[in-house]
Amino acid sequence: VRVLIPTKTDDAHALFVKLALEKKGHEAVLWYIADFPEQQKHSFRLHHGSIEWKADGLDFVVKQNNEFDVVWMRRPHKP
Repeated sequence: VRVLIPTKTDDAHALFVKLALEKKGHEAVLWYIADFPEQQKHSFRLHHGSIEWKADGLDFVVKQNNEFDVVWMRRPHKP
């Protein structure tokens, strides 16, 4: 299972969860959302009812939006 974890750089809990998941044989990717837009570029394409997401940054790359099986939204905030 490949897990995407949106987080902040000072979130030790997300790092510990990543390490625990990897110990169990899963892959976890930390996404430092504060890096956008200065250190990351994102593009979205809407086509015939589907959404394509691509991202490129220093430590974060998404080539296809179906690369992740799970997104762990630990602390959602109101917009």
